[in-house]
Amino acid sequence: MFEFIRKMNESKKKESEVIDALLQASTYPNEYSIENIIQKIAFGDTLLSDEFKIAGIEIRNGASVEESLAGILKRNPEKQNIKLMVKLFIQAHRNKADNSKVFRNAAEDLMERQNLQDEKNIALMTQKYTLLLGGAVIVPLVLSMLFGLMTNFDFEILKEFYSTGNENKTELLGMIKLANLIYVGEYSIIASLFLAKQENNMKKALIYFLGIFPVSICCFLFGRLLLA
Repeated sequence: MFEFIRKMNESKKKESEVIDALLQASTYPNEYSIENIIQKIAFGDTLLSDEFKIAGIEIRNGASVEESLAGILKRNPEKQNIKLMVKLFIQAHRNKADNSKVFRNAAEDLMERQNLQDEKNIALMTQKYTLLLGGAVIVPLVLSMLFGLMTNFDFEILKEFYSTGNENKTELLGMIKLANLIYVGEYSIIASLFLAKQENNMKKALIYFLGIFPVSICCFLFGRLLLA
């Protein structure tokens, strides 16, 4: 599990480092070959620099520039930023033109996308923790406090409208408590499904429910103790 998380973090870090690599490549003059750029980026101290170190070694061992760049992509499949970078470097190697502007524009586009994604992630995280806090803490506490107020309610005034009063108070309070617990359970289910859908992984709905529901019940009971 920890190894999987580590690899996921490394993958994200490499993708973000592509922006710096492209910006670095855009600063070199036109006479710099892609092979020179590979060597320059390899001098860095990043995960992506390690990939370029491997590419540099492959070139010194007889591989072509395109083969070494393809090796980076092969070691990092399904990474869109790295795929774009490799594509641009191969094109630059083939056409021998001034590609500094192309590299810079690509880096700026990726930076803008990353900023938008970061904003989206912040909004989703805010929504997620609001649901968790609401489903597990706030809603149960509010219901518990309202139920506590109902225990002091004079049910005799209901006789004007219904054929019940304080003689049925215990039964009525039991029904209200059950209704509150059912509502807490339903809210926990809805919140769990929404959070799982938000992450595009409906299998996590059960995990969320097993976390939210017990905590919400504890908060409901804790609220009753506060008003006892």
